[in-house]
Amino acid sequence: MIIKTKIEKIKIENKEIYVKREDTQINKSFKIRGSLNFIKKNFTDKYKRIVIASSGNHGVQSSYLANKKGIPITVYLPKMTSKEKIKRMESFGANVIVLNKKLSESIEIAKTKGTGDALYVPPYDHDDITEGNMSVWKEDRDFYLDKEIDLFVPVGGGSIAASACKYFSNFENVRVITVETNKTNSLQKSIENGKITKINITKTIANGIATSYPGETTFPIIQKYSYKNISVKEDELLKIMKELEKKGIYLDTAGAVGITGAAKYDSGKRIQVALFSGGK
Repeated sequence: MIIKTKIEKIKIENKEIYVKREDTQINKSFKIRGSLNFIKKNFTDKYKRIVIASSGNHGVQSSYLANKKGIPITVYLPKMTSKEKIKRMESFGANVIVLNKKLSESIEIAKTKGTGDALYVPPYDHDDITEGNMSVWKEDRDFYLDKEIDLFVPVGGGSIAASACKYFSNFENVRVITVETNKTNSLQKSIENGKITKINITKTIANGIATSYPGETTFPIIQKYSYKNISVKEDELLKIMKELEKKGIYLDTAGAVGITGAAKYDSGKRIQVALFSGGK
């Protein structure tokens, strides 16, 4: 159900940057990795259905997996979810419920529905999700062994960032740099305060990482092992997306945050690698 994706070199903003092409994954997102690992480990005979909350890609990938396994799934979505993502979920047979809520509020509602014969599959805040996402990095282990690398990873709830931080914690040559937008900077606020801090996100183009606070399981890992957290302006993000589209690469806005951070950041002579995920 998961394919090995490539690392390719592209030129952007007059810089050569390697990109991990999770936008070429099944349904165009790394989210399938964490969801599949969680379902494999936790969906036992006591469960008959799945309940989740998502702002997009987690919902698409979990709906796809549930369809493949013949498991009914209900997806609670915040009001900002795109119509395209909703259609994808419904195409896999998901029961979609759009709430007039933010993502964090939708997650809390979904949690209350995950009782009895319903398994709640979290979008990011669980060790099994983080463990599953580590395969993004494991499958290219040899690439990372003999190079001085700055790895740029977008961060919202933190599962993909935590997976990178955890996997590369013993790689002295790899620095994990997490990237947010200036309107979704809950991680930066949490780092500054030394504890998980909730922010109010009113409007952003990066819906896929628009979480009000990082996860309880992911934040300590990122706090301990990440090299640095940076933020990009959303006009910078749009500029990079336009450059990518000229190359025939169409990403979700959140999926282009990592390479926007790489284009902005001065890594000196270190090799830059950015994660691509999501796509149109």
